[in-house]
Amino acid sequence: MKIGDFGKRAKPAIPILLESLRHTNNIIQAHALIALGMIGCEPEKCVPAIVLFLKSTSISDRQKAIGALLAFGTNALPARKVIQQATSDSDPWIRMEAKRAAAILDKAGDHGQGAP
Repeated sequence: MKIGDFGKRAKPAIPILLESLRHTNNIIQAHALIALGMIGCEPEKCVPAIVLFLKSTSISDRQKAIGALLAFGTNALPARKVIQQATSDSDPWIRMEAKRAAAILDKAGDHGQGAP
């Protein structure tokens, strides 16, 4: 069973998962990104760490990052600018997911939810 399957109950694992993002093994990083998105807690710590991967040259990193940020919903509002930039990514799946995330964040911004 993946830790992310526990959802918010896996919140105590967030520090370890954040540390895993610094690992040199990209498979460990990928699983940590996915798990952080599935847990969806502590956006003030997780979203900035995930955003770094949305800026990666690796398509795989960017795919995992946009998926994780999308899972945070309106709590990803601090990443709005980077997500907007990802709407013109070279990868069509990343573009599509970034557009979905941007629409959610634009709607939240229009209603005064989340961060500015």
